[in-house]
Amino acid sequence: MSSALSCIALLALSTIAVAEDLPLDVAVDQATIQDTICSRGWAETVRPPLSVSNTIKRAKLRESGISEDDTAMFDLDYKIPLELGGSPDDPRNRELRKWPEAMEKHVADVCLWGDVCARRLTLDEARHRIWKDWRAEEESCASAAPIGGRGARLQRSFPPRGSNGLLYGVKP
Repeated sequence: MSSALSCIALLALSTIAVAEDLPLDVAVDQATIQDTICSRGWAETVRPPLSVSNTIKRAKLRESGISEDDTAMFDLDYKIPLELGGSPDDPRNRELRKWPEAMEKHVADVCLWGDVCARRLTLDEARHRIWKDWRAEEESCASAAPIGGRGARLQRSFPPRGSNGLLYGVKP
């Protein structure tokens, strides 16, 4: 086998390993998106209670050496959002993000969700994009918004709901 083919095979195997290691909700896959993530309000049915999220948030603040006095400056974000079938309870799927950055990431979350539900993108592709480089997705979405593209239907509101989430949605 040539070295090029060996590299391709190794890359394919490592991609599969990474895909299997993502913090995902096992109930959500391409076949179930209409009944799960694309069903209005579904994410709220799997979202942990605010008390659980606040406990995780305080622990992550302590781990990061950040004072609990600064709690309001941070969102406890899902790396792979619930709206893309990210795990609601895997600690690897939660990270602290300052609010301005959290709002930017939510643009990418909502755009990818819209693309999956409109079948412009597979669920697995969207999950890998948000996990690998959410900033590239946010830029793509934001740049498309003024001309009626992917981000044009995005609505965001502030301030955050509770201390761990934004209200956001997509117009029907």
